[in-house]
Amino acid sequence: MRGALFSPLSALSGVFTYIRHSTGDGRAIIGQIAHRMGSPLAHCRFLSPERAMNSRFLPDLLEGLLEQVGGRGAHSLVAEVDEDSPAFGALRQNGFSIYARQQVWRVEKVLRAAETSSMWRPALQRDGVAIQLLRNGLVPGQVQQIESTAQGPDGYVLYHNQQLIAYGEVKRGPRGIWLQPFVSLDAAPFDRALTDLLARLRPRAGRPVYVCLRTYQDWLRNPLGELDAEPGPNQAVMSKRTTVPLKAEEVRRIPVANRSAEPTTPIHAPLPQVREPEWIRYDQTPNYR
Repeated sequence: MRGALFSPLSALSGVFTYIRHSTGDGRAIIGQIAHRMGSPLAHCRFLSPERAMNSRFLPDLLEGLLEQVGGRGAHSLVAEVDEDSPAFGALRQNGFSIYARQQVWRVEKVLRAAETSSMWRPALQRDGVAIQLLRNGLVPGQVQQIESTAQGPDGYVLYHNQQLIAYGEVKRGPRGIWLQPFVSLDAAPFDRALTDLLARLRPRAGRPVYVCLRTYQDWLRNPLGELDAEPGPNQAVMSKRTTVPLKAEEVRRIPVANRSAEPTTPIHAPLPQVREPEWIRYDQTPNYR
């Protein structure tokens, strides 16, 4: 009921729920997406029910979701799917491709680390260039093409010798905190620094911290395992573009400075007459050539 009351505000909140009714049995397929205005990415929150993943009406629902986020300016629709779920195969059959893999760890409790163990501080706008350089050195190019970093930094940064070695991107919600770390190999060992960062986020049973580890950062599994974090299933990060780039050729005539027009037909000019020296004698015999 609360969702129905606020549904007219979906254009402002960026959360849209679509229902595709099937014919005959009266069952419906439900999909929800979230898109922040101005962001190149939209995220699929859920598809339900699970038994409808093989329905012939699922493509119609997905096309409706793509049309909605495409009209709002999103370039891709992203879905994070468990690899052993029915939705994984259904999305692949409908044009979604895998561009990354990840595992989400749940942290409900962490002991407070010593204050001198690290020097984490909130990220500021002046850290934007250093964060971008760190991400470019860690994130594969295929992921960078899809996931843009146009928004400002939101999280914590860790410097060593005036060089950024770690950045923790943080997203907060009423039911949990999302943490995605970007850690350079120069920061190893990272156990104490990770403990201090999690302690700053203050996880608890009612509001845990979910640490997202992509495959290019899976070396952080050992520090999380020592914190008694609970690993989730392996997930595939999939996307489908809402727009297709097309190459368009435009022919323009560029003027060249200080250059006269060249004729298109050759001009035949008479050869100049050259006077020969008087001391040259010619053979007047018939064999002369």
